[in-house]
Amino acid sequence: MKTRPDYAGFLCGGLLWVLTGTAGAVTFVNGDTANPVWSVENTPAKCVLSQKVPGWGKAEFIMRSGKDRFLELTLDPVKPFSRKNLMTFREEAPEWRPGVRDKDYGMVKIYRDFPGYLRGEQAWYALSSLEKGFHASFVYRDDQYYRNEDIRVLLSPYEFGKHYLDFQECQLGLLDYGLRDVRRITAHFDGKTQKLTPHSREQLNRLREYLKSDPDIWKSVVISVFTDSTGTDADNQKLTEAQAGVVAGFLKEGGLPEEKIITRSFGETHQGVLNEIEPDRKANRRVIVEVRTDFDEF
Repeated sequence: MKTRPDYAGFLCGGLLWVLTGTAGAVTFVNGDTANPVWSVENTPAKCVLSQKVPGWGKAEFIMRSGKDRFLELTLDPVKPFSRKNLMTFREEAPEWRPGVRDKDYGMVKIYRDFPGYLRGEQAWYALSSLEKGFHASFVYRDDQYYRNEDIRVLLSPYEFGKHYLDFQECQLGLLDYGLRDVRRITAHFDGKTQKLTPHSREQLNRLREYLKSDPDIWKSVVISVFTDSTGTDADNQKLTEAQAGVVAGFLKEGGLPEEKIITRSFGETHQGVLNEIEPDRKANRRVIVEVRTDFDEF
């Protein structure tokens, strides 16, 4: 039978910070049963079930909208991982269930300055451990903070059940499309007018609905407008400027902040095909709307 360490608790910002080094590990767990251990964030774009681990950081189970949904678990320490390493992932029985054997679910890679990340099957294993009343445990070593000692993080199952029900309820209200479905769309006007086609309005409406629901995932929307070469250069430039304003206005009417909307009007430049026949001219009359995120920097 394994030997469990003795815990010493310290109040930190109203939460209980539990540490131990007696079993060769420094252990962090949220033991503050007087306050909510779990919290749920519900939006049409994502559902987040999270737990703060005092003294260590935060863990979040995330389900995002889209046709192909999958569960993610991110482990975000206050002291970032200082090097690439392996983290042991396991299921541990609580103190009041002595004699129950732990289950080892294998290793998870962690990277310097990035949160830990589990996706799909491994994330579900962690969730099911908590659902059964066990701890989801993560053990790794980082000599920058604790030399020759393991760091052991325990997600507490206390009051998990009722918050898990809210998390499941949130999933029923998720949009049936996600960021990848609206990240780059091509819209059109009705000829060389300032009237969007019905299909384009539908596409733009989906875009703004998603971005309103997940404001932290994007940093800007770039609207690029082009037209064909019939008419004068000056008139075509004015037309694309006006059309860019129409699209920007449509997004702002839906609640998107003006400072995050960027417009670019190219007139009749940047032709995709020749303008000799109407189908080609129609192809050149286009609006490209792209969502930019922080990940685009990498």
